[in-house]
Amino acid sequence: MRINNEPLLRQLVGSKLKTRILEFLTGNKVPTSEREMAKIFGVSHTAVNKAMKELLEFNLVQATNIGSSLVWTINKKSTSYQILHMYLRLQKTSVIDIIIERLHDKLFLLDLFASRGKKHGIAQIMFGGGIDAYLFGSTIDNTAGPESDIDMLIIPRNKENAKELERQKNMLNKVCIDFAEEIGNKLSIHIHTKEDIKTNPALHWAKEVLANPRKGRRVYP
Repeated sequence: MRINNEPLLRQLVGSKLKTRILEFLTGNKVPTSEREMAKIFGVSHTAVNKAMKELLEFNLVQATNIGSSLVWTINKKSTSYQILHMYLRLQKTSVIDIIIERLHDKLFLLDLFASRGKKHGIAQIMFGGGIDAYLFGSTIDNTAGPESDIDMLIIPRNKENAKELERQKNMLNKVCIDFAEEIGNKLSIHIHTKEDIKTNPALHWAKEVLANPRKGRRVYP
C-alpha cells in the first residue's frame, strides 16, 4: 500500500476513469479483464492498465490469472475499500435520505412517549408501537426550495397514543427546533388519527398521502 501524506480519497478517485472503474467493480461480482473494462468504458487498454496499477498500489484491487487473462476484483478487506465504500454511499445518498435518517431517531423517542401509557412489551414499542409517520408536500414532489418547510404527517395508532402526544407538546417543539438546526428547514408536524382522516373531508389530502407513494413517503416505523 502506497504510504504518503496526500489525502487518500483524492488519490483513489482522482480521475474520472478510476471513479468509473471503482463504481463498476464494486457493483460487479464477476472478475473482469482490463480489455473488457476498456471496451465498457470506451477507452484504451493502456489507460485502464495504468489506472489498475495505481489502484493496486493502494491494495484496493486484486488480480487473478484465469487462463491467459488477468482479471480484477475489488479487495473488500482493504482499508482503502472501507473509505471508498463510505464515499460511494455518500454519492448515492440524497438530502431526503438524510432527512429521513435524522427524523427516524426523533420519531423513535416520540413513539416511546406515545406508547408509554399502553400495557405492552418493550419489543412491541421498539418496532413501532404508537405512531406512523409520512413525509409529504414539496419535499416529496421535488418542488421544495431552500426555505421550504418539511411537512410530516404523524398518525397515532389509537386515541391513547393521540392524547399522550398532545401532552408532549414541549417534546414536539424540541423535535422541530433540533431538526431546523440540523437541516436548516422548518419541520411542520401534522397529527391526525386514522379516524379523523377517514371522517373529516378537510383531510382529503391526508388520504392521498397514505394511498399514493407519489404524495407521501413513509418514514416511520
